[in-house]
Amino acid sequence: MSSINNAIEKAIRKHSQGDENSAAEIFREILETNSNQPLALEYIGIQEIKKRNYSSAINLLEKAIKQKNCRISALFQLGHAYRDNGELSKAEKIYEKYLLTNPGPNANVTYADLLLDIGKAEAAKKILSGTIKKNPDFIKALCMLAKIYEKEKNYSEANKLQKIAVTSNHKDRESLLIKGSAFLDLNQPEKAFKTVKVCTNSLYGEELNNAIKEFNLSKEDKINSITTKPILKPIVLACGDPLYVKKYAPGLIKSIAKKSPDTEILIHTIIPKSDIPPPKLNNSLPNYSFTWRYHQNAGPATFAAERFIQAEKLLRKSLRQIIIIDIDSILNLDILSEIKKLPTHDVAMRYRNEEIFINQRVAAGYLSLSPTRNAQNFINSVAAYIVHFQKRSKDEWFIDQMALLASRYFLINKKNTEKMTILDVPDHFLDWKHYNKNSILWTTKGKSKSLPME
Repeated sequence: MSSINNAIEKAIRKHSQGDENSAAEIFREILETNSNQPLALEYIGIQEIKKRNYSSAINLLEKAIKQKNCRISALFQLGHAYRDNGELSKAEKIYEKYLLTNPGPNANVTYADLLLDIGKAEAAKKILSGTIKKNPDFIKALCMLAKIYEKEKNYSEANKLQKIAVTSNHKDRESLLIKGSAFLDLNQPEKAFKTVKVCTNSLYGEELNNAIKEFNLSKEDKINSITTKPILKPIVLACGDPLYVKKYAPGLIKSIAKKSPDTEILIHTIIPKSDIPPPKLNNSLPNYSFTWRYHQNAGPATFAAERFIQAEKLLRKSLRQIIIIDIDSILNLDILSEIKKLPTHDVAMRYRNEEIFINQRVAAGYLSLSPTRNAQNFINSVAAYIVHFQKRSKDEWFIDQMALLASRYFLINKKNTEKMTILDVPDHFLDWKHYNKNSILWTTKGKSKSLPME
């Protein structure tokens, strides 16, 4: 027993030092000796959630909560595993059980968020109202409740809560991101982007204008390409790191060719070294173009934002409609015919007014650019925003969403410019939860992580 206790202490020490891999390895070794050790089961269960192995996480955490000395936190993690696995009714019951013995503001908002997902807005409202009564400056509860009021078109009540939220003195990252979003809801974009400047990539106003000027003076077009057909039609553009491209591009290419044959397909990636060949895709795939560039130190944020930099070049050079989507997606319907049903626009995007975090207010998994000067100005601003931080090696995760959001507000509100039409597409354009048959684009992002493949 003492050897197991010593091993647990060592694992906890590794975790506190930020070395989760070593901690997990020790906990796995503990389970080989004692397969019922509750803390080890909980820790590995959490690791499995992070790896999106939800069935494994559920099995581990179900086993953990049956042990005598299991922490109550394992029950809460089990709720997360069920939620992320799409088993929402089971998650609801687990969260209810957890709250009976361990109520608290953070657990309350997690439960309320789930209730909103399953259509129980009144129950969520009751929980959030009770949470605010006990914790009047809890910014997450304030803004979640405000969103419920907005959906009910009770804007005056929503604004009251948002005005309280922006007076919050909390300086943690989550609170600042929520506070920034509240400023947007109060139509104060300058304050919104200034608020989050300390915790994410944020540019606005004169800073963004200067970044655009800098970008326009330094444009470089160094890309390599393979094409199986000239690009003549509207272009569907998807980017990713080489491993993602190899894994997801074939399914995406097939779905585009089948569902939206009047578009051209362009896949783009970044390769770390010039002596490394681009990933090879199946030779039997439908016609598509494949481009790449070299970047030795590209990280996850670079790969995520790359499509918007390439889109600026494409629109500027081709003057064709550009449709940007995630590489780990498939088309379920003809995206071009659905876009043609929309009102005339320069830019079409999925703006998520229901989101309380500023860096998630825009979904980066879909963007449509018309061959207009306004659309060129928009994507030029987005690319300039991203490149500004990349040149300084400060680009972070969510930079693409922040660039889209800032450009939207900056250009719509910019004086002495041609009126820009930015259209917010309906929810069914981008589906990462239910894979509904009427949805246009199915993507792996969000709470449902698997992607149906044909």
